[in-house]
Amino acid sequence: MAETPFGPGTVLAGRFTLDDLLDDTDGARFWRATDMILARSVAVHVLADTDARAESLLTAARTSALVTDGHLLRVLDAAAEDGVVYVVNEWGAGVSLDQMLV
Repeated sequence: MAETPFGPGTVLAGRFTLDDLLDDTDGARFWRATDMILARSVAVHVLADTDARAESLLTAARTSALVTDGHLLRVLDAAAEDGVVYVVNEWGAGVSLDQMLV
């Protein structure tokens, strides 16, 4: 990750506070975070900006932000900052599809 430690309490974009690390797979971290402006939970995906997937992640986030469908979680923010690339999505409630198929 970046030289600056990213962990619970880290604030991205002056707005999104990382709360709980939910998954860390090959350097791709998935967090539950809080949008401090709107006081709501959000999902945040974080990669080091040097990761080979970083540019593709930003491109996919920016492209999917154009899609409006009630079945999909909206992209709320996507940027590169302080050595990381991050994508913020709406927080989804419910059971993961992979869990439902078990």
